[in-house]
Amino acid sequence: MADRRDQVLIGFRCDAALREQIEAALKGAPLSQFLRDAVVERLGQMSLPVDPALAQAPSRLGKGGPKPCKKTGKK
Repeated sequence: MADRRDQVLIGFRCDAALREQIEAALKGAPLSQFLRDAVVERLGQMSLPVDPALAQAPSRLGKGGPKPCKKTGKK
């Protein structure tokens, strides 16, 4: 999957204990969205306001989904 031109991947390693705490805090949210929201919130606490729209995941519109199965004609 190609990234949007204006996006970069930010990754980091963490201890398993930290990962477990993050997973407990997710409450059903995707991990990447949770981390984007956490970064925006922290920057706001540091008096560096960030447009919350920047924390939104890139659109998947037009990316397609599962390929349709061929119909066999059997009933």
